[in-house]
Amino acid sequence: MALLDKLYQLPVKTLKKILAELFPLVARYHRRRQEACEVFEPFTEQELKRVVAAMKTRRAPGPDGISPEALKIAHEAIPEKILEIFNALLEKQEFPKN
Repeated sequence: MALLDKLYQLPVKTLKKILAELFPLVARYHRRRQEACEVFEPFTEQELKRVVAAMKTRRAPGPDGISPEALKIAHEAIPEKILEIFNALLEKQEFPKN
C-alpha cells in the first residue's frame, strides 16, 4: 500500500498532529487565524451605511460581479436585508467566488 493511501486512512486528529510537528510555523499561523476568526463582531448599520456611501459608482464590478452602483441601490431599498446578508457571510466565513 502506498504511503498516501496509509495517510488517508489515519484519523484527522492524528494527521493534524503529524502536520503540526512537521510544519510548526504553519500550524501556529492557522491556530492564531482560527482564534482570531472565532471572535465575530457583526457589522453595524452605521458601518455599512458609511462604507456604501463611500463607494464610487461607475466602477467595474468586483470578482462577485456586483457593481458598486447595484449595491448602493440594493442598500437604499433594503438596508436591513443587506446587513443581514453581510453579517451571515462574515459569521459563516463563506464568501461567494462569483
